[in-house]
Amino acid sequence: NYPKLAGQYQSYLFHALQQYQAKHQTPLYGRNNAIMSGMVAQYNTQDLQDIAAYIASLKGDLYIRDEMH
Repeated sequence: NYPKLAGQYQSYLFHALQQYQAKHQTPLYGRNNAIMSGMVAQYNTQDLQDIAAYIASLKGDLYIRDEMH
């Protein structure tokens, strides 16, 4: 079971990618996931922003429910 990332907020995705990268650089800080930390280690800040923008642009099934209906 994998998280649904398509359509997620770009700012959230960018922050998460930065946190995985921080964990790779400083083991006591950031998100703890060896696979993701290794994947994002090679990218610079602009690359992470571009990746987050791309994923955010994908059509996802996330939506905000209208509380009036």
